[in-house]
Amino acid sequence: MSAFEQNGKKITNVEAVSHDGDEIIDVELFVREKKPIPPGKKYQIRIDKGHYVVDVPHMTGEQILSLAGKTSAGYLLSKKVGGQMLPVGANETVDFTAPGVERFATVPKEVQEGEGPVRADFTMLEEDIEYLNSKGYTWEAIAQADVKRVVLREFEPPQGFTPAKVDAFVILPHGYPDAQIDMVYFHPPLARVDGVGIRSLITNDFEGKTWQGWSRHRTANSTWRQGIDNLATHMMLVDDFLTAELSK
Repeated sequence: MSAFEQNGKKITNVEAVSHDGDEIIDVELFVREKKPIPPGKKYQIRIDKGHYVVDVPHMTGEQILSLAGKTSAGYLLSKKVGGQMLPVGANETVDFTAPGVERFATVPKEVQEGEGPVRADFTMLEEDIEYLNSKGYTWEAIAQADVKRVVLREFEPPQGFTPAKVDAFVILPHGYPDAQIDMVYFHPPLARVDGVGIRSLITNDFEGKTWQGWSRHRTANSTWRQGIDNLATHMMLVDDFLTAELSK
């Protein structure tokens, strides 16, 4: 169990919390259902795939990282607000009762030493290479017929999908990083373990195989931000809409 004190109040991993009758507000659920978040409660927040309960209405970025056993020395923190992933500074205070703060994600600052991509047909942005290596992906940068793809081998979708590991790719459009990345493609195709069908799928032929494309797009409230958004923030959104699919 991870825990620390903030102003005399205990911050605890949700998996170790004993429900003692106090109401716990699931911040992610309330935001998705567009419900106002009441003050003076305990709050369950999501960091990456973990859930944590706190009994304070606000914390700094450093304190949020600490919940997940991480520090700002080794990790960057982002918050999802209105469909966008926004950076959170170590000393920046986040109010859990503020409208729209849905969840948090971390990205390691350090990269693993290695040989780089298995295949590199084009030059990748340094920040994208750092992200891919930090996640431990086996990846390739493949250019075919004037289409640039970043392929992740043995990508692991959230629990609730089958297969447990698939290959995935995104297409880098002309003009990236000023132009936005859109959608994601999988092979073998993903299916829900519970058998519920997945809507808004397309196909894309690549490597002699038919890949499953997820037709998920940014809205007017979550437009691509030049100079901020990149492969890392797009993959955070991929994780988010995959997770959201399981609750439909």
